[in-house]
Amino acid sequence: MDFDFRIIDVFRKLADKEMNVKDRIKEEFLRIKEVVGHRPSRVEFFDNIDDEVYTAIKKTKSSLNPFNDYLGFLKENGELFESEEALYVGRGHDFIKMIETTSMSKSYKIPIFLAFYNGGKVNMEIDEEDVYRSFYKFYRKGSNKVDMLRHKGTEDFESWDKTKYVRLARENPIRALVRSEGEFFRGSDGALMTLDQDVRDVVGYEKFVGHMRDAIKYRTERYYRERNFNI
Repeated sequence: MDFDFRIIDVFRKLADKEMNVKDRIKEEFLRIKEVVGHRPSRVEFFDNIDDEVYTAIKKTKSSLNPFNDYLGFLKENGELFESEEALYVGRGHDFIKMIETTSMSKSYKIPIFLAFYNGGKVNMEIDEEDVYRSFYKFYRKGSNKVDMLRHKGTEDFESWDKTKYVRLARENPIRALVRSEGEFFRGSDGALMTLDQDVRDVVGYEKFVGHMRDAIKYRTERYYRERNFNI
């Protein structure tokens, strides 16, 4: 049977294309590093990335997207700090990747993440008051309001009481996260939601907290930018 060398040529071209995108991403990272004067955070990389490069990233396979696993991208390119090695090999890395990649058709998961983040003092569980405060604060910010105002079921949110915010959280992001990200989140009778015990060992690490904050902010900016909302 004759071998079709056209197949090899197709795979070679695909590999070359992937390598080209990978090289462009690294070059863009280094360019932004020089611009900001230090290793860029996710948000700094995302805010400063060339539109053409970002378009190429979105068109390539997910494993080449640095925003799907920024710690992995830093490690691969020799940019991971020694103080981050323990985070990289531990459960905290998986948790950060979850924030980076979890699907979001609406922005409701963001205030849940912020309730757990708790201003840098990460909660292992959140109750109705935590959720209410986080949703209220997040959606009272003018640039975030648009995601509530554009849907008939939430357009009157500015007149909501605590009960309505908590109901929205229960029926949407809490249910979705427990179902799709159950390795990290649990429902609870005593609280609305808890983190899996495996995460307890890392929530006090400074590097974990910093990457958690950065990942949440990145997902917020990405969500609104990709929907052509100004934030």
